[in-house]
Amino acid sequence: MALTAAAALVLTLAGCTAPVPVETPATVETPMVDPSVQSPSPSPTASATQAADEHASPESTPSDGAVSYANCDGAPLPVPAESDEELAAGTVFGLRPFMLRDSGPRAGAQGEVTVDENGDPTSYLVVEGDDIQSVAQRFCLPAIEFDYLNLINAVRRERLGPLYPGDTLNLSPYTITTVGDQDGVVYDNDVSYLAGDAPLPPQR
Repeated sequence: MALTAAAALVLTLAGCTAPVPVETPATVETPMVDPSVQSPSPSPTASATQAADEHASPESTPSDGAVSYANCDGAPLPVPAESDEELAAGTVFGLRPFMLRDSGPRAGAQGEVTVDENGDPTSYLVVEGDDIQSVAQRFCLPAIEFDYLNLINAVRRERLGPLYPGDTLNLSPYTITTVGDQDGVVYDNDVSYLAGDAPLPPQR
């Protein structure tokens, strides 16, 4: 009777430890991709498009009056006066007088320009941040012709640079003796040695 009870206990424990069936996960099939078919490239994000627009050149910006970058092609450049008629009519220290062209404000040349009745620039009011190279470029004077701006300011300024906010630069060969100052001072320099035998153009 004791053996029978022990056998029953063993059978009971064996039933409790029977293995639990494990479910096998379903197989996932990977679709085949045709290599000849290319996925479309993603379109640029709004931030990337904005960054590209910020780096656009000023020349590509439509002119609205506030930003004007006119082309300097064909702008007049200093040429020596040669004929007796040209010398007698007056020169800018040996150069033919001509009116500069304003190609529009830019970094380093944001000052105000005064024009005459023909729309030609006659003076420039320096503002903070201006530099003489940028001002010369604004008026279509490349580095090689930089001296022309210096010459038409030689009478009333001690030297062309440095620039001070509030300075007036002369831009016209006809106001060499009447327009221009430097740091609040109007100079009266003797520049006859630059003119030689030729007089200045008629001054206004």
